[in-house]
Amino acid sequence: MDFNSIYKQYKNVLISYIYKIVHDKETSKDILQESILKFWQNYDKYIYKNDNYLPLLIEICKNTAYDYLRKNQKQKIQNNLLIENLKDEKMNLNDQHILDKLNSIVYNIEDEQLKELYYMLLHTKSKKKDIAKYMKISDRHLRRKMNQLIQTIKTRLEEENEKIKP
Repeated sequence: MDFNSIYKQYKNVLISYIYKIVHDKETSKDILQESILKFWQNYDKYIYKNDNYLPLLIEICKNTAYDYLRKNQKQKIQNNLLIENLKDEKMNLNDQHILDKLNSIVYNIEDEQLKELYYMLLHTKSKKKDIAKYMKISDRHLRRKMNQLIQTIKTRLEEENEKIKP
């Protein structure tokens, strides 16, 4: 049995299995490739009489997926904290690392109104209603801008995480 035939035979089952763990299609594909490679590198240890490698491949995929989640959990927790703090009206950010990361992301946003909103949320104790008056926009428009700001930051964080991925 060669690498391609193993991959083709078990690909769909394993992708589905991995997806249930990581909930991301592209990550599932990456983990599958890494798992098959681990299997293939140790193929001589896994010689079975009936050539049914599925249970072993599932175990390798499961371990690889959980390793991936463990590696990325810290970053996701930080990102979620960041987003939750953004949603908080008082913007209670004490962690300097998170604050620095947020500032660098917002600094590179092209929309000046989003930058202004971010700095007002962060550096003033103003309520949303007062910020909307100052910016001369409606409360509804302010909420849309806040959601846009959160989504922009989330996207930039995900892009940074993609660069970090193994």
